Amino acid sequence: MKSIAALLLTFTLSATGADKAVEHRSIDYGEINEMLHLFKHKIRSPYVYYRSYLNLKDESIDPTSIKIWLTENDTTLQDIAISFNRESGEHLIELPWFEQDKADNIKLNINQTKDAVGLSISSGINPPTEASVKYNNLMIMLDDINEFASEMAGAMSWFVPDMDQIKFVFDEPSTITLTAANFEKIFTTDDEFVIVLERTKKLTKSNPLVKFSSTPNAMIPED
Repeated sequence: MKSIAALLLTFTLSATGADKAVEHRSIDYGEINEMLHLFKHKIRSPYVYYRSYLNLKDESIDPTSIKIWLTENDTTLQDIAISFNRESGEHLIELPWFEQDKADNIKLNINQTKDAVGLSISSGINPPTEASVKYNNLMIMLDDINEFASEMAGAMSWFVPDMDQIKFVFDEPSTITLTAANFEKIFTTDDEFVIVLERTKKLTKSNPLVKFSSTPNAMIPED
């Protein structure tokens, strides 16, 4: 599985624990919740994914000793489970989304130092595994990426270029064929096994079927 690392946010937790106690670090949950809202309620493409995971910077730490929990007004709200993904080698966590008014009163806590364990939320794009898919079902990913980039950039969003084409990367000579009523167009990989599809008004209106001769190993938005 290939992904892009364009959307990556790492949170550093600030210490709040007392001396001689197990070190306790916490961060306001509101900002995290705003990002979760984008992923859970704004993203429409089935190819865009996100994951929350731990960065174990100190290899001597036993992952089972790591505790993460949420508190609201100094009262424990819920524990956050940690699961190990054998395929990626990551320690994954599932962070819940709340109504923003509630999230602003919540803190995320961890019982490790920032030098030992970090917390990351990253987003990426999985390439299609289907042999064929509708053109607009692919291109909706560009809307998701553009909206996400605009939200993250805030007041500086007018500096962020809109993504308007998709680059498909293969590991062998391949073709992409667009077919619709009385229409067919074939794209062939270049010397680097790349094919670029642009989003156009004409193709958006006709919404042709996109057929892959082989499965791409990466799908990357470009401006």
